Amino acid sequence: GDLFMVRDIGNQIATATGSVQYGVNHLNSSLLLIIGHSKCGAIAAASGDYSRLEAPIKKELDTLKIAKGVENIDGVKTNVNDQVAQALALFGDKVKAGHLLILGGVYDFADDMKQGAGKLNIINVNGETDAARIAAALSSTAVNKHSTH
Repeated sequence: GDLFMVRDIGNQIATATGSVQYGVNHLNSSLLLIIGHSKCGAIAAASGDYSRLEAPIKKELDTLKIAKGVENIDGVKTNVNDQVAQALALFGDKVKAGHLLILGGVYDFADDMKQGAGKLNIINVNGETDAARIAAALSSTAVNKHSTH
């Protein structure tokens, strides 16, 4: 009962909205963590030609807003930020009330971000993407409060 996880192609809200809403609205999760990863196959597919894939896969890839030909790690970061924005649209009231913290991160096992292989890099805190502001937010008591629940 400590963790409620949803996994899907591209770590996206659009194709898993009900599951995410269940975790936030009914299990009262205080932290929503959206994690992309380096060398992501969904991002590689979405940034290329995926017309020959099965219809259900194409349907999920169609919801990703990734430019064609983008470098994988850039697409991953774009997607994480987009998913945080979608989560904020759904749960902004809970964020404003201090009941929910939405973090976007990239698990960079390939060191594509040049910050260390195997590191989870937080790139978005409740819609904030400025690195200095993220560092300040992560050191604040609001983040620490959420991490203890």
